[in-house]
Amino acid sequence: YQRRVRGFCFVGFSTLSMTDQSFEGQQNELESDELLEDTSKESIEISITDTEKSGEGMNAFITYTVKTKTNNHPIWGTQSLCAIRRYSDFIWLRDGLKTEFKSVIIPALPEKSMMNLVPEFIEERRIELERFLRRVVHHSQLVDSVHTKMFLESTKELKKLEIKPPVDPKQPASPKGFFSSFTQKVSTINQLVASPVENDDWYSDNKEYLRLLEQTLGSFSDKVSLTLKRLKEFSENWDELSVASIELAKQECSKDKSLENIFDKFGVVCSETGASINETADKQNYQFTYTIKDLKRTVGSVKEVLANRDALLLKLQNAEKNRDSKKLKLEKDPSKSNLQNEAAEAEKQKDSAQEAFNDFSKDCKIEIEKFLSTKNKEFSLSLKRLIQANLSHDLKVLDSWRSFLQTLGDLRDV
Repeated sequence: YQRRVRGFCFVGFSTLSMTDQSFEGQQNELESDELLEDTSKESIEISITDTEKSGEGMNAFITYTVKTKTNNHPIWGTQSLCAIRRYSDFIWLRDGLKTEFKSVIIPALPEKSMMNLVPEFIEERRIELERFLRRVVHHSQLVDSVHTKMFLESTKELKKLEIKPPVDPKQPASPKGFFSSFTQKVSTINQLVASPVENDDWYSDNKEYLRLLEQTLGSFSDKVSLTLKRLKEFSENWDELSVASIELAKQECSKDKSLENIFDKFGVVCSETGASINETADKQNYQFTYTIKDLKRTVGSVKEVLANRDALLLKLQNAEKNRDSKKLKLEKDPSKSNLQNEAAEAEKQKDSAQEAFNDFSKDCKIEIEKFLSTKNKEFSLSLKRLIQANLSHDLKVLDSWRSFLQTLGDLRDV
C-alpha cells in the first residue's frame, strides 16, 4: 500500500469520506494556521509526500517521506532534503526539542494509536504529523536545533545518534566531591516533599485558566463529536427515505405517471439533502473538530513549559531556604570561617537560581502570550468556517426544496 499526495504545507485534519478533490479545496481554505508559528521562517517549505505501510497485524507500521525545501536557510547547505521517518522518530524529535528548549512551547504530536492502519487513518496521521513539522520549522528557535537538522537530513537511525545539548552558561556548574554530592542528595529529598509557591499573579491566573480550559475543551469536544455523529445518522436517514421514495415511484410507473414523477423528484431531493448534510458533517470534522483537538494538545504543551518553570521556582525557593539556614547558623557563631564560606556559597547559588528563574520566566511569558493570542485567532477562524459551511448547506437544501415546490406548482405557498 502506498499513498501519494501532491503539494506542500498541508494543514488541518482530513475526514474519512472526503475525496481528493474536496480535500485539496479544504487544504487551500486552511493554509493560514498560526498556532505556535513564527512567520519569519515561512520560506522553509516542508511536506510529507508519501506514506507506506509495512508488515501485518501487530508488527505493521507506517513510514513517512519527509521532503524539505530549505530556500537557502543558513543551517543547510542544500536546497532540498528528503528523509524516511516512522512515528517513533517524530517522538524522538519532540523529546529532543523539549530537552533543548525548556522555555519554548513545543508543538504537540497526535496521540499514539493502536487502531487498524486503514488508509483513512494513515492520511489523517500524515496531515497531523506534517502540521507538527511545519510548526517546528517555522519557529525561530526550533528550526535551528540540531535535533531538527538531524531529523530532516540524517540517513542514520535517530535513536542511535548521540546529540549533546548546548551548554547554557547561565546554569551553575554541578558541585564536585563527596560532601557536595551528599548535600545534593539531601536537597533532592527536600525538594521531593516540597512544592513551589507561585509568587506571580500573572502566572497564577493563567495556570488556573489553562486548567479550566483543558477541562471544558474535553467536554466541548465530546458534544461536538456527538453532534457530528447525529449529523451522519441524519444524513443516512435522508438517504433511506430517498431509496423508499424511488421505490414508490417504480410502483406508480404503470398506473400514475404524474405521481411517479412526484415520488421520483422527492427521492432526488431527499438524496441531495442527505448528501449536503454529510458534506456539512465532513467540514465540521475537518474545520472545527480538529481545531478543538489541536488546541487541547497545545494546552498540554503549554503545561509542560509551566512545569519546567515550576521546577526552577522550586529550585530557587530551596536555594533561598538553604541561604537563610546558612545565614542563621552564621549569626549564631560568626567566628567560624567555614560557616562564612558556606553562607557566601549559599548566597551565590541563590543568586544564580534567581537569574535562571527570571530569564526563564521572561521567555516563558512571551511564549504563552503568543499562544493565547494565536489561539483566539485560530478558534475564531474555525468558527467562521463552520458558520459558512452551515449557511452553504442551508442555501443548497433550500434551493432543492424550492425547485421541488415549483415542480408541484405550489410556489405561491413559499
